Amino acid sequence: MRFIPGHSDFAIALMDVPMTDTETATYQIAYSHNEPITREWARAFLGFNGDRFDEQTCTVDMTWPHGMGQDREAMKNGSWSGFAAIEFEDVAMAMSLNDPYDRSSETLVAADIAVTRLRQTLYKAVQAHEADGTAPGASREDMTGVIAYDRVVLSSEDWKTV
Repeated sequence: MRFIPGHSDFAIALMDVPMTDTETATYQIAYSHNEPITREWARAFLGFNGDRFDEQTCTVDMTWPHGMGQDREAMKNGSWSGFAAIEFEDVAMAMSLNDPYDRSSETLVAADIAVTRLRQTLYKAVQAHEADGTAPGASREDMTGVIAYDRVVLSSEDWKTV
């Protein structure tokens, strides 16, 4: 699960759920402690207010023959990705992948340790759930203290103290 901080009054929780070896379902929950968030606001903020998103099937129409829907002219004029909203950048990245790559012969680096540990932790959580129906953190009733936090850590700072 990822938490993406918004402005002071809202944030977004994203859950990516593997469906098969090549498909993932992504659930997005926009929330605010100050005011209700409407479906229209969420669609506009995430960029799902055009004809590429089918609300009935919850699918996104982005294909290579049509350049994934990128606005190449906007890219010439300063848009980094050519997409109107950051969510479509994420969707384009995920949908542009090919078949899974065989990484069994790669040499891992120190940065890969975090990914390996996360996968081990998630695997153990699934095993615990399958064994007795509970998973780590599932019994926590009050999640109001969980907040998203995002900032740039300078190279002169110790990231462990942030």
